[in-house]
Amino acid sequence: MEAQIQALRQQFADELARRDSQINTLSSTITSLQATVASLLNASASSKRPKRQLPDPAKFDGTQSRYDTWLTQIELVMRVDGDAIGNAEAQFAYVYLRLESGPSALCLEVLKHANLTKEFDYQRIINQLDRHNGVENKVQRAKEKLRRLEQTGSFHKFLVSFEVTLGEAGGWNWDDEHKIDALRAGLSDYLKRKLQDRDANGTTPTEYLEFVALCKRYSSSGSQPQSSSSAPGPSSSSYQPSRQLYDHKAADKIDLSAVQINTIRRSSSGSGSRHSSRRSSRSSSIDRSYCYWCGATDHYVSVCTIAP
Repeated sequence: MEAQIQALRQQFADELARRDSQINTLSSTITSLQATVASLLNASASSKRPKRQLPDPAKFDGTQSRYDTWLTQIELVMRVDGDAIGNAEAQFAYVYLRLESGPSALCLEVLKHANLTKEFDYQRIINQLDRHNGVENKVQRAKEKLRRLEQTGSFHKFLVSFEVTLGEAGGWNWDDEHKIDALRAGLSDYLKRKLQDRDANGTTPTEYLEFVALCKRYSSSGSQPQSSSSAPGPSSSSYQPSRQLYDHKAADKIDLSAVQINTIRRSSSGSGSRHSSRRSSRSSSIDRSYCYWCGATDHYVSVCTIAP
């Protein structure tokens, strides 16, 4: 009896071991399947391109003055939408297709070399365009231009030209003191005198943006007319008397004793004919040039508003 019980126990233990082995096998299979599903999901997510954020820049037509703008737009698109455009070959093709016929012919050898070597780097297109648009000496030329800049008009217009040239010279990476010195050299004499007063007091800003704000305030105050007298009223140099105009309504108040009426007298002695009298009267009216009716000197009797 005991032998049978012992055999049953052994059989039960073997069955439990077999079931445990099956459970472990199924658990391993499930773990493997989960890892496979996760890798497939990751591959699917990575293969999906993100959506483009920026529009396509205009094609470069070969005009040297437009090259900097086009290059800045291309670099911005490649930074923001490079992944959306695709791999290196797609990015190379994108940059090449943003060229008109002239620049594209210039970079044709770069395209052929990339097709042969299977090395697609759009920066080679940029380098080829740089060489033909004079970019090698651009920074040095911008620095020389920065030293020659002078304020001849408003400070606002000068500041725009200065900061554009400063960016071309790589000056945005300079420290504030260097940028202030470069800006100060081209300021007008008025602003330089105002800044010398601040230098004497030791209150000149040392930060570039604060220095620019100070120059704007001085420029704004300097553009207003300055009066040498504290009392209100026009200055003697700019004063002009008001123009006196003839008032037809006040013509009624004219003293009639001052009215001169020209009469043509016929000479009884026959010394002048009617023709000579008319000629002398016309000549007299030209010399005097005033209205015979009201006596005003700014119009003739034909346009007098007082005459009946």
